[in-house]
Amino acid sequence: MTTIRTVLAIAAIAAVLSSCGGGSPADPATGERGAVETVFRGYHEALHVRDFTTACSLNAPEKSAELIEKLAAKGATVSSCEEALRMVFTLPQAADSADRIATTLQVDDVTVDGDNATITWSARGQSRGQPTTSALRRIDDQWRLLP
Repeated sequence: MTTIRTVLAIAAIAAVLSSCGGGSPADPATGERGAVETVFRGYHEALHVRDFTTACSLNAPEKSAELIEKLAAKGATVSSCEEALRMVFTLPQAADSADRIATTLQVDDVTVDGDNATITWSARGQSRGQPTTSALRRIDDQWRLLP
């Protein structure tokens, strides 16, 4: 059921972005910016509904590996990104933070440079509302979040 909700949410985000000028054949960069934003929002929505499989699928391999390594450094034993996120989300502050980001996310800018992209965003309660920059890379023709 959670996966269905996530797929519907991602489809709705894609529809909203495309109706807001998410790209046209005349401006491929705008289409790429829309694709980056869709992946970024989809990741946060997946965390919001606790669909860790979808969230992990939107990560670059090194982002998932970094999460597993950070937990291992704290003595936790997990073998997958999904297990790592399940463990992290047992902490109430992690769940609260993810929910706040998903529900108040504001994308300020998306920059695409070849196979690399940055997204500048903010959310209520995140870094005191200051803009944060996240990086993505195109892997096998799909945008994926970087550490």
